[in-house]
Amino acid sequence: MALELPDSATLARLSGDEFAFLLPGGSTDTASGFAKRILRTLEKPLQIGNVALDVGASLGIAVAPAHGMEAELLQRRADVAMHVAKSRRSGYMFYSSDQDIHSRDRLQLAADLRRSIERGELRLHYQPIISLRTGQIEEAEALVRWKHPDRGMVPPSDFIPLAEDTGMIVPIGRWVLDQACRQVVAWRSRYPSARLLRVGVNISARQFQHTDVPAEVRLVLQQTELDASSLKLEITETSAMTDPELSIASLWLLKGMGVQLAIDDFGTGYSSLSYLKRFPADTLKIDKVFVDGLGVHPEDSAIVAASIAFARAVGLTTTAEGVENADQLAELKQLGVDRVQAYYCSKPLTAAQMEALLRSSANLIEVHGMDATSVRAA
Repeated sequence: MALELPDSATLARLSGDEFAFLLPGGSTDTASGFAKRILRTLEKPLQIGNVALDVGASLGIAVAPAHGMEAELLQRRADVAMHVAKSRRSGYMFYSSDQDIHSRDRLQLAADLRRSIERGELRLHYQPIISLRTGQIEEAEALVRWKHPDRGMVPPSDFIPLAEDTGMIVPIGRWVLDQACRQVVAWRSRYPSARLLRVGVNISARQFQHTDVPAEVRLVLQQTELDASSLKLEITETSAMTDPELSIASLWLLKGMGVQLAIDDFGTGYSSLSYLKRFPADTLKIDKVFVDGLGVHPEDSAIVAASIAFARAVGLTTTAEGVENADQLAELKQLGVDRVQAYYCSKPLTAAQMEALLRSSANLIEVHGMDATSVRAA
């Protein structure tokens, strides 16, 4: 991967993954053309040995004199435009004055997010994961939600990327892990139907990079007295490929503790099967983007079938995400998927709703007859 810079251009590294280009004498057209060249250069995966990495970039552009004359002001405004481009997934954007409102709002939201744990604003919802063989709820994925005192429920699509960008995903992830483990211990002590329940918790790439995940997990399991086999940690395929050697080492330590492991969003990244087969995973979670195409796009059915075959070949179970109708459920059962995580069966539930489901006898779904009403009624 190579990018030819104009003779007058200067490249500077601002932080770990942020860079600045200075183009003296350039016009808006020059800057726009250069931004497009950068994005085209990054379109193809970066090949490092056996690993193909999807790099990508978001670019913000500030132009003198329209956006200011001082270097610090131009850099700050380019940074504002970059964050707007990142939030809108638009590739690149020029600075405009209305973006300052977005920037101030983002800064305030980030400040509020930093205080969300101590203020007790975070909560967990749990989405049941159901066996297609028995109809039993075998697992529940813990999903963090944020109830802001003024904004109400903040969509995860708004605050999770913000948490990743600011590093808040590390303490939030630690809180989620602790609360989810404590909740499952409480449920299992009260309800016979929850004795085999396993909880899934997402681990981000930043957590692997900046914390000792195995040590943190070991401590939480000790403090909550949850047996390790009742915890399933989920790492996305793309996150695993950010630093595959580090991920592999950490995952093997977790596996040695008895923790279950899942590769989430399988099939959406640019990973190498030679690395994936080295991961000590227990489950592949097939992404919703492929489930959506079942019965519509034959290639999606082929991808799901190939994912199941790969999983079986290396001794893994499969969970299909995002099932939304009976036809998808029927095809997944026919293809041999082990479990489904499906809005069709159950939306994410509050802890109280999940407890009511465990308390009742309606914790089975008649998957053989494709009748999901018992769980959906919960």
